[in-house]
Amino acid sequence: MNQQLSIFTKLINGIRHPKSFAVLFTLVIIVSIVVVTRANRSQIDLAYVIGNGDRHDKLAYISQDDQLILYDPVERIENALLDNVSGFVLSRDGRVAFTKLDDNDLYVFDTTQPDNDPINISQTHDVFEYPLAWSPNGRYLAFGSFTESSGYPPNIWIYQGSYTSDSEGLSLYVWDGETNINAMPDQPLDRVDNARVDWSHNGQLAFTLEHSWSEDDVPAEIYLWDGHNTTNISQNPNGYDGGAQWSNDGKLLFGSHRGNEEGVFVWDGTSFANGVPDASTFIQIAPELQPTRVTWTEDSLVAFVVYTDTTIPAKTLIQWDTESQAIVKEMPVSSQNAWSWLAEGGQVILSSHLASGIPSVYLDVENTAGEIVFSEHVGEFAWSASGYLAFCGIEERYSRLLSIWNGEESWIVARTSYRPGQWQNGDKVFSCNNG
Repeated sequence: MNQQLSIFTKLINGIRHPKSFAVLFTLVIIVSIVVVTRANRSQIDLAYVIGNGDRHDKLAYISQDDQLILYDPVERIENALLDNVSGFVLSRDGRVAFTKLDDNDLYVFDTTQPDNDPINISQTHDVFEYPLAWSPNGRYLAFGSFTESSGYPPNIWIYQGSYTSDSEGLSLYVWDGETNINAMPDQPLDRVDNARVDWSHNGQLAFTLEHSWSEDDVPAEIYLWDGHNTTNISQNPNGYDGGAQWSNDGKLLFGSHRGNEEGVFVWDGTSFANGVPDASTFIQIAPELQPTRVTWTEDSLVAFVVYTDTTIPAKTLIQWDTESQAIVKEMPVSSQNAWSWLAEGGQVILSSHLASGIPSVYLDVENTAGEIVFSEHVGEFAWSASGYLAFCGIEERYSRLLSIWNGEESWIVARTSYRPGQWQNGDKVFSCNNG
């Protein structure tokens, strides 16, 4: 248990800040509010921020009327795509995998062919299924499937950017456009209660299987489905592994506790031994710097934050070359919020800190020159590489406002609570919960 929590903080929050892990862990699932907008005109490149050319992103969300809406933040118009939707993930090519409010099946709808009916991809009706993620090329859909227990469907909620459940006996499947393929390993360590997935750009699936707490405290393991077979990446049954992320050029980043070594590692994605990833080729990322909130950049460098002071969050964001094992660039972080990381697209640094009262965080957005350009008290939020911030605001204690900031101004998109949202070109699902 302690191994899992320690590695989790390295990848998600940060291990050197004096706050307890209970606070760190709570922050990740935090959802709530926005009170006042204090948006200054951004010094971020506005060509990047406002639409980013051909990377123009759109926001999908479920309305209070259970309609799936696709919202264009440039034109500020919305289109209703589907009715009776409970959960969804949207692909970059416009296909939606979704579940309905009144049955347990999984459906796919192509928004580029709106006259066609959704197709039911469930092959059996005695299980409950929910979507996880589309591959970047739209060829594959990863989804979870498990048998209902005690005659009741499981609870599904959004946690750390994806759907999860409270039931055991989960199996992971991949739909290839025609059939459902079982991607589970032949011998998982224990019954599975959650799967976290990440697709590579060439259609390989890295997934972490998490097990229900037991007396043996079975740690999570990372696996690879290559389109045909499933192999164990971790090969580490006695230590926790998780947080798998692919780079644009096919390397895999993950957190691991391996023997006496605890940190963040990179597998090159190509080295195998005896049919499984060659663990001897795993490279540990800058252990002497104790990196936190480690992410890939678009040019396949690694970005992470180091704390230079353990009492006051004095931080530096570092870009690191995994091949030369050297610092490429250092950027000071101005925000005094506890946790900071480089956002997708590499143009802004996000920093958050747990707020008191209704579950929420203080959020700062700053450019890479160290200037804070947006500060807000928010619930869940999601950054688009096109340069938009979607966040959950609050009007009254139990009323949530889905809002967008585009680098110059923020505005309300819809009033919605307990409904998921997702940027079309991103993978993170978020929810405007009411705390």
